[in-house]
Amino acid sequence: LRIESNAADRPTIDVRLTVQKDSSGIRLDRERLEFPAIGANSSIEATFTFINTGTIEQRWLLPAAFGENGVFVIQDVTPNPTPAGGRSTVRMRFDARLVGNRGGVYVATATFKDSCGREVQLQLAARVITGEAAIQEQIQLAPSLETEVPVYLRKRGGIEAGTTATFMLRVGNATLVEVLAPVFVSNTIDKGVRILRFAVPVAAADENEPLLRLKLRGLLGNDSVTTVRVDSLRVGGVLLTGAQSRYQTIGLNYAGGVRLFYLPAVTLKYIAPNPTSAEASLVLNVNRATTITVTIVDVYGRRMQVLTGVVDEGEQTIALSTSALASGIYMVELQSADGIQTARINVIR
Repeated sequence: LRIESNAADRPTIDVRLTVQKDSSGIRLDRERLEFPAIGANSSIEATFTFINTGTIEQRWLLPAAFGENGVFVIQDVTPNPTPAGGRSTVRMRFDARLVGNRGGVYVATATFKDSCGREVQLQLAARVITGEAAIQEQIQLAPSLETEVPVYLRKRGGIEAGTTATFMLRVGNATLVEVLAPVFVSNTIDKGVRILRFAVPVAAADENEPLLRLKLRGLLGNDSVTTVRVDSLRVGGVLLTGAQSRYQTIGLNYAGGVRLFYLPAVTLKYIAPNPTSAEASLVLNVNRATTITVTIVDVYGRRMQVLTGVVDEGEQTIALSTSALASGIYMVELQSADGIQTARINVIR
């Protein structure tokens, strides 16, 4: 730039101007941030990198929240501001409590803008896994007889078919029960407790389908009562709630300290489906033809349904109609010459 002056000794002055144009620009080190699966009442963090490609610093206003109820929250940015040409580590938290601990997959889009209004987006995804094991409250089995006990995964959420479920099955008295199937990862006895480890895929999204069916065989043992407990249940790596059943050996008499074994005429194996909204099947193991009475009793002790008849030897199935029953818990009583056996049924509408 040349400037003219009226000075006799310096009629012109040359001035050199240097102009630098600041620029802004941002990018991320990824397009998607996926959090590891978590359970209810918990939260988890993940990080990504923010890259400042411009010549001016980028300052963050925190906290910044995204998604339903602000479930994805940026906790902090280091350093803040992000220097020109520099990088910042962004720490983000997903909190399941902000969505009422509902199981499922949660997604959101986080949009970031530079000072010129240009945008970059980050896809966010997190999974909340919920559920609990369910097993019939009471198992009654005579020595040498076999039965199937379904294990269910109830109140499930965020679980896809094919997800691996692992758990331990603890039998309080190893002398009373033998587990024949399915195939287990390990089978050990520690201080009289039988501990089996299972790893099975969740085969169906329908929680009324069993996670697996345990095939048990009764043993004579050194007692008559123990517990069968589903412990350390993990699905997709998330710890869920287990369940416990009371196991009772039937067909034993005590006389003068001597254990006498007899084979009962009929054994109640299980009820399926349970819960049910329509018809359910009462499955029996009949060792010899006998007369039975099946009674459905409500919580007030009222008899809601009574069936009487003769069952033949072998595995038998009796249809239980629940169409006239309101939602609730009922007891199914099986009465024979050997006494009364009971099981619980849950009717849902």
